[in-house]
Amino acid sequence: MKIVLISLKAYTLTSLVVQGFESLGWSVIVIDPNDYSSRFQKRRTRLYSRLPVKYFGKALSKIQANLNSKYLEIIEKEKPELVIAYNDMQLLPETAIKIKETSKLVFYLGDSPYFVHKRSYNLPTFLQADYIFAPDTFWIEQLKVIGIKNVDYLLWGYSNKTNFITEITEDEKKQFANDVVYVGRNYHDTWGYKKALLFSKLTEFDLKIYGDSSWVKWFSYFPQLKNKVVLRKKPLTFSEVNCVYNCSKITVVDGNPGILNGIHLRVLESIGSGILPIVEYRKDIPLIFGSIKIPVIKDYSEVADVVKYYLENENERTILTDTLLQHVNANYTPEIAAKYILQKCFVTN
Repeated sequence: MKIVLISLKAYTLTSLVVQGFESLGWSVIVIDPNDYSSRFQKRRTRLYSRLPVKYFGKALSKIQANLNSKYLEIIEKEKPELVIAYNDMQLLPETAIKIKETSKLVFYLGDSPYFVHKRSYNLPTFLQADYIFAPDTFWIEQLKVIGIKNVDYLLWGYSNKTNFITEITEDEKKQFANDVVYVGRNYHDTWGYKKALLFSKLTEFDLKIYGDSSWVKWFSYFPQLKNKVVLRKKPLTFSEVNCVYNCSKITVVDGNPGILNGIHLRVLESIGSGILPIVEYRKDIPLIFGSIKIPVIKDYSEVADVVKYYLENENERTILTDTLLQHVNANYTPEIAAKYILQKCFVTN
């Protein structure tokens, strides 16, 4: 059995899908759109995306047509039973129709289908899907409003190849051990202010943020953050991130404004690495964790009190972290997600 996955190889989601289906004995062929664009073409596409449609529409349509021809060429050669695309991956409606002649077509959303600008083909393409899966119940509701009924909730979990509990050396502790950690870049707009505001509430603690130059802009607003941010030209490797989590006690995970009801994948990854996440509240949290009371942030002014409580109550923190790990491993893994997709697409009731 064979699946074609249309997604960027650099995405974490790509490795999760591959891991999930390969664990079930499926062969996975990944089509990365970047593999079929030169550096010049990529730069030109980025430029087009910043201009009004009237200035770039024809040129971008030609690029998309060539890309879709490549999709069909590979799919017709490989003859997969299932094709999965992450978001729309510039898949045009007529291409989706052609794919469905020989394969089941599934989309997994990583962004709101209404949050992608300048893509008039986005929803018409989704309307051709055999199934759509999303990690946000609000997105699902909005797709159902326009008549898409074959849409369902799905989390891919985390990869136990990159996030796992491991023994830590003394040298690693000296380099990475902190009470509170965050790994990730910031933004240059209001999303960035929001994130910086949250972490400005935690500078009284042993806090370390591993980020890039995107944090610098916000030091003028929150100068207390300057000594808490480790600026890196290159992001931490997967191994280093896992080490940071294993060395530390708590990570705080803010809510991405583009994810309305759902949680960031970082929540599950941190649980896999054995660190307690304190999570900005979203409506899907009870759906995901059931009766387990994962620590949440409903008011930024209270986040310091929540962090302080779990730092001072180590036994409770450890037990809760273990409970969350058991729950995630029992309910949200790449293999479980892959099985669910196959059940929905190929098993009739």
